[in-house]
Amino acid sequence: MMRALHAVAAIAAGLLVVMLLSPRMREPLVPDEVTRELQQGAAQVKRIEIVEIQMPSEPESKAAAAAAPAPAPPPEPPAVRLAQSEAHPSGESLLESGTFPRLRATYNRIGFSAYRDAVLELGGAFFLFDASARTPVAEVDPRSGAVQSERVRANLSRWPRDVTRHLGETLRLGRERYGPRVSRVILLPPAHLDAALLGALDAHLRAQHIETRALVRVDVAYELRGGRLRCDVLTLALRDGTERPVSLEIDLSGGAS
Repeated sequence: MMRALHAVAAIAAGLLVVMLLSPRMREPLVPDEVTRELQQGAAQVKRIEIVEIQMPSEPESKAAAAAAPAPAPPPEPPAVRLAQSEAHPSGESLLESGTFPRLRATYNRIGFSAYRDAVLELGGAFFLFDASARTPVAEVDPRSGAVQSERVRANLSRWPRDVTRHLGETLRLGRERYGPRVSRVILLPPAHLDAALLGALDAHLRAQHIETRALVRVDVAYELRGGRLRCDVLTLALRDGTERPVSLEIDLSGGAS
């Protein structure tokens, strides 16, 4: 009886060895085609497109640095003072085209708070801005940070000014409400104000026989005189690398008293 049991056990052990050595039993647990797909998936690298967003630079705390030496520009005409009603009609078409030069501004002559209040009185608005989506998130009161609306009024310019450095608390409050997508605070002036500025610049360039598209940057300083907001254009930077000093003053308050 014991010999029979030992014989059965030996036969069973032999069958197990044969099965383990069989090519079919040695196949991987995951089919070859699945293994290939996993390897290919691991080898793939997702490309992330990063778009550089260019906006007017933050207002400078001091006058713009001198540029590299350039040929002396021709003499400029006497200072020109233009009100909104006198702006060149091309200002509105330039504003509609969305082709804006970079704006570098200083508020040293009046302080940012005075500029902020003057622009608000003229109908401008400050917005929390989503840089990745390139869109305003909500209009805010720059003095309290309170959200006023999540719509952009039709009468505002689409030439934004980045004023984040002056409104850090407004940015913090905006992030508390809307999250990290809020990355900047911008100013959108009234459309007619920017049309006056662009129109005056265009008229000046035409008088100097310079094409508008040759302009890449405008250096300006803001002033308040007699309760009126004025923009003193200091320098024009052109695509050929030269900079031209300017004697051009624009009355942004227009007919306002």
